[in-house]
Amino acid sequence: MAAPQPEAGYSAENLCGGGGFGGGGGRGGGGASPQGPYVLPGTYNVTLMVDGKAYETKPMKVVLDPELQMNDVQRKKYYDTVMDLHDMQRRGEEMTAALGPMYTQMNDVAEKLKTANNVPAPVKTQFDALKKEFDAVRVKFGVPGGAAPAGGGRGGGGAAGGGRGGGGRGGGGAAAAGAGAAGGGAAGAAGAGAAGAGAAGAAAAGGEAPPGAAGGGAGGFGGGAPAANPDDLVAKAGNVKSQMMAFSEVPSDTLMKQYSDVKLALPKAISDANAVLVKAMTVSQSLKKYDVALTVPAPVK
Repeated sequence: MAAPQPEAGYSAENLCGGGGFGGGGGRGGGGASPQGPYVLPGTYNVTLMVDGKAYETKPMKVVLDPELQMNDVQRKKYYDTVMDLHDMQRRGEEMTAALGPMYTQMNDVAEKLKTANNVPAPVKTQFDALKKEFDAVRVKFGVPGGAAPAGGGRGGGGAAGGGRGGGGRGGGGAAAAGAGAAGGGAAGAAGAGAAGAGAAGAAAAGGEAPPGAAGGGAGGFGGGAPAANPDDLVAKAGNVKSQMMAFSEVPSDTLMKQYSDVKLALPKAISDANAVLVKAMTVSQSLKKYDVALTVPAPVK
């Protein structure tokens, strides 16, 4: 058996042995996981990267978990749906990062303009219209950010022998604890690419730990906890994704409806926010003439 390798990266798991992540809580509520779905079965090239330089590349075979009940068509649809949510969440978080600092600036400029007698009324009116549009769109990206509601973390106490970790869809951020519960197990791949310490070994997509591996399986992803801001589309995308990833099974009609709603609303919100940023660039130039600074980030692609 290969010697255990050190864990690295987000939610990394040692497929060669050692203590795994215990079963238990999922990620709940507003703090949706940045992790993507397990890759589909197949052979992937795994490259060792150090400081941006590739040192070695070897193949890794990812095999199907025999306990999964989805056929090939269902599995592909599940993967594509979760990846779509993952990409929308990523783009939404980029917009959140862009709008966050601008929120503080907009409030500061609004206060300055109240007493800025050198700024013409038309310029102030132009800014007021911009701020109204900005305030309407920023809430869809959780701006300003607040304390995230409490949610379940990755739990401990997985069963020895590579048992499947507990996990849950649990509402309110709660998740079922204990080994043996159906949930997310150890995996050799996460996100859009394969990840893991072993280079040529086989990893189980969807959750089985290799024979003889000690330690519990990974905890599942929670979800269902309400976002701090009910208008936050980014949090909604992350929550729906986390609930779908809680179990590798055909998503319910309810989850698919939530996915459809997010797919309709979030890309449009990103487009609307980009339009506001473009308009803000023009307003910024008008304000600059009167020594009022407004730094506007580039639109999100």
